[in-house]
Amino acid sequence: NYTNLAMIRAKAGRSDTLGEALLLLVEPSRQENACISYDVHRSLDDDDLWMVYENWQSAGDLEHHFEQ
Repeated sequence: NYTNLAMIRAKAGRSDTLGEALLLLVEPSRQENACISYDVHRSLDDDDLWMVYENWQSAGDLEHHFEQ
């Protein structure tokens, strides 16, 4: 398995907009054959900090995901 963890900080006043955009990626990503899991989290301590946690069958599968 290959794991990618991305921490993303929203610009001031744009956190909800960023969160909405990130959440739109969840279902299409999960539908990809090589996707094991794909989750978006918002920090409990910092409303502007988001994390995307994703697991893929291989690094190549993650690269293919990014190309889409």
